[in-house]
Amino acid sequence: MYYMKLYIPSEEIENIRSSVRYSHSLGEEITFKNNKIHALLTPYGTIIKATDPLGNKVLMEI
Repeated sequence: MYYMKLYIPSEEIENIRSSVRYSHSLGEEITFKNNKIHALLTPYGTIIKATDPLGNKVLMEI
């Protein structure tokens, strides 16, 4: 009978993977929020030229 070998990562590797997944999800959330801000301001004629609507430069313009 043939048994497949399974790879079970160590706790350290699993913690690193978990951190990377969390970091990635935070990046996606920030992008979502930035896009939401653009969408809310655009109908009122406020156009943000910067890529980061939460940056200090943009907040001074608004």
